[in-house]
Amino acid sequence: MQLKHIKLAGFKSFVDPTRISFPTNMVAVVGPNGCGKSNIIDAVRWVLGELSAKNLRGDSMSDVIFNGSEQRKPSGQCSIELLFDNSSGKVGGEYAAFNEISVKRVMTRDSQSSYYINNTKCRRKDVQDIFLGTGLGPSSYAIIEQGMVSSLVSAKPEELRTHIEEAAGVSKYRERRKETESRIKKTKENLSRVNDIRDEIGRLIRRLESQAKAADRYKDYKNQEKEKELNVAILFSLDARDKRDLLNNNLAALQKDESVKESEVSVKQAKLDQYKTEHESVLSKYEDAQKKFYEVGSEIARFEQNLQNIRTTKDNTTRELERVKAAYEDALEKASDFENLSPKEKALHLIDEIISKISIPEIKSKAEQLKDILLSIFNIVLKQSKEISDEYLNQQENLETELKKTTQSSKEISTKLQELIETSASAEAELKFPF
Repeated sequence: MQLKHIKLAGFKSFVDPTRISFPTNMVAVVGPNGCGKSNIIDAVRWVLGELSAKNLRGDSMSDVIFNGSEQRKPSGQCSIELLFDNSSGKVGGEYAAFNEISVKRVMTRDSQSSYYINNTKCRRKDVQDIFLGTGLGPSSYAIIEQGMVSSLVSAKPEELRTHIEEAAGVSKYRERRKETESRIKKTKENLSRVNDIRDEIGRLIRRLESQAKAADRYKDYKNQEKEKELNVAILFSLDARDKRDLLNNNLAALQKDESVKESEVSVKQAKLDQYKTEHESVLSKYEDAQKKFYEVGSEIARFEQNLQNIRTTKDNTTRELERVKAAYEDALEKASDFENLSPKEKALHLIDEIISKISIPEIKSKAEQLKDILLSIFNIVLKQSKEISDEYLNQQENLETELKKTTQSSKEISTKLQELIETSASAEAELKFPF
């Protein structure tokens, strides 16, 4: 079994996809320090399932991914693929028929790894099982690091035994034995669990059998119940049929009565419509009478106010007329003594009497002067008195005429008021009996 080539991409210093071939059994990789020689061995160990970052010369597994440089950005993942020549049939099992076997591992920045054998996704254990007994593996003797020879010389017997068994192919069987023992142990545990489950299922079966018997009894009872319910339903059906016939007869009688009632209702409805029409007519008359009543009431109030005004005017006129008559009679009484004298003579006579009673000469002289003045005033007063007398007579005639008119108007208003009172009484009668 020979390694033919390695494909690296994004692994440590191999940022670009790189292919390294191994054409012969002996190949040497030479170069200056830091050129990546050890990274090739780390790549082989990493693909074979190495989980220790320390063995890969890093602090964490994500350190195997290219972390970037001044000119390059960091890679998001890395992948390594190993191609082996299996023409000798060193690898058996399901891959024995393949002349070439490729093993690939891919890891992302979140440390999630995927393994592939011949481009088919698989487990890490599947990769390790292929190389059991071949000397290949993450910690096998096929990869000898610096200082490993001295560690082999000074190794403990148990460590030497491990390397010898790996070289002799015994480790493969030992690993399979451990795996088989682990499976047997798990099988025993599963059998113990199966026994527990069987006992539990047995108890469950017995409980279910008891429940099944109870269910059978319940089913029998249910069938009996259904049968009895059916019999009861039949009896109810027969009784219901008799009741239905009776109800049908009653319904027919009621329908007949209903038709009669409907006829009566139609007649009464017609009468009701007639009453409604008459009611609307009477209501309209009532509204008209009410309106007329309000109008008559308003007219009565207006006439009563006019009558009151006329009565007041009549009383005032009567009082004025009586006052004028009294004044006139008083004037006639005072003038009875001077009936034979003219007004002027009567005035001069009065003045002469007053002067004759004055004894002082100067006062008499002044009295004579006053006499002349009074004579002039008397003439003026006499003239005005005549005008006043004429005006009084005219006013008296006017008052008598107005009194006659007022009396006539009062009679007319009384007649109109009586008519309105009769109209109001008629409207009130209509309001009391609108229908």
